[in-house]
Amino acid sequence: MTALETLIKLIKTYEGCKLQAYWDDSGDCWTIGWGCTGEHINEDSEWTQEEADREMARRAGSALGAALKASPVLASESAGRQAAIADLIYNLGLYGYIGHSVKPYIDKKEWGLAAEEILLFCHSGGVVLQGLKDRRKSESNLILGG
Repeated sequence: MTALETLIKLIKTYEGCKLQAYWDDSGDCWTIGWGCTGEHINEDSEWTQEEADREMARRAGSALGAALKASPVLASESAGRQAAIADLIYNLGLYGYIGHSVKPYIDKKEWGLAAEEILLFCHSGGVVLQGLKDRRKSESNLILGG
């Protein structure tokens, strides 16, 4: 699978899809589709499945591009490693990754340390969430898989 295909599989596994906007307390924002947020999303927002899928694919492509730009070493790495970091960016945002303690390990190609570090980020609002634990474990496995 390509990095984008792997990333989309991760997103579909861990985000879930809601076609009516909902308030996400952990992100303190309106959310719709496959975890999409933004100024144009409000309590009245409603999407079709096609709109949700299209926006998720667009954002996934952007997250993958951002991962390669933020950590250029990923360009010569496996699709799995690229997808793992792009998934982190999709979930936390680019600035969440840039300030993340896993980034220096990625940039130095210290894959074992990166895989361990990413597992520590499974909290939302100070609470450990099983879904985030599972997601970070998948990302960690992709990092280790080379």
